[in-house]
Amino acid sequence: MCEPVGMRTSWVVLVLFLSTSPSFADEFGGWTFTAPAGHSRNVSGDHVAFQKITGTNFCAYTLFTARAPGASTDEDVAFEINNTISKNFTQTNVTKSAAKAKHLSYVAMSVTMTDADGDTFALTHYTLLPKGGVSTLIAAANTAAQLAKCPTKALLDSIRLTSAPASPTSTTTATATTPPPTGSIQVTGAWAGGSSAANSGFGDSSGSIKRQYTFNADGTYRHHVEAWGGETKNGFYFLRDEIGTYTISGDQLTITPSKATRTEIDENKKTKQVTNAPLETVTYAIQKHYFAGIQKWNLVMTTAKETDRDGRFSSSSSFPSSYLLADTYKPEWRYTP
Repeated sequence: MCEPVGMRTSWVVLVLFLSTSPSFADEFGGWTFTAPAGHSRNVSGDHVAFQKITGTNFCAYTLFTARAPGASTDEDVAFEINNTISKNFTQTNVTKSAAKAKHLSYVAMSVTMTDADGDTFALTHYTLLPKGGVSTLIAAANTAAQLAKCPTKALLDSIRLTSAPASPTSTTTATATTPPPTGSIQVTGAWAGGSSAANSGFGDSSGSIKRQYTFNADGTYRHHVEAWGGETKNGFYFLRDEIGTYTISGDQLTITPSKATRTEIDENKKTKQVTNAPLETVTYAIQKHYFAGIQKWNLVMTTAKETDRDGRFSSSSSFPSSYLLADTYKPEWRYTP
């Protein structure tokens, strides 16, 4: 058995929901399962997420890639809880129980969560414990009563581990369909990502945010952020735009901004307020990583602390204190950068 490594994605950093799908058999990260009917679906890094909004109510699920078990079940449960929710939320009314679904056992922790903006919602964290693997399923809703109505049992009963994940110390690796990058690391081009919930900057569970770096061959770059306030703050947008220069030395990427602005837009009142944003010169350790579960390369940018430019650290179970961006994700901007 091996020790857990890396960090799970904080649940506060979720994917940008794009489309609504019927119930169907799905596969991701070593799992097969039946996706909940009528929920939007998207994949980002080490998790797949589903959400359905009906009026002021919502049901949301996040399933993480399976990993090899640690030294004990207690250690696995503590690791999964700590690295998905505990570091970012205040927890009250905590209850725990152990049970079995059709294809695996699990430990459930139900809590009332409070985020940094003071908003509360109901959440149950399931540490999934099939033979040969471990992972997390998070179920959330705006209230405990609504969470009880969400189709969680059906989803839990459908989840099955398809193959035991390799130990981090194993020499077995996933085979990429695209050759790995060779030589010096190249970042020229556009790299983007999306997320939702509290990371939108509006403290609204249905809000969303899109970010994109464009690295030009002449050593200049542009970074653009567009956040939407969500269903309850429809018409509110937050933009952040930055330009500057960048240099690469080995696996070190240094970004030096020359201008950065923030723009707050209220389409309802037809107002727009523009202010200067902090200029942060930051050196990131960079690498390109292939996620076999989604068959995509990501640019991984690791730094000691979160930046105003990049916001909260993004998703990976193996890359703590990092931002992950894909070259295949093309954001659809409401306000063209």
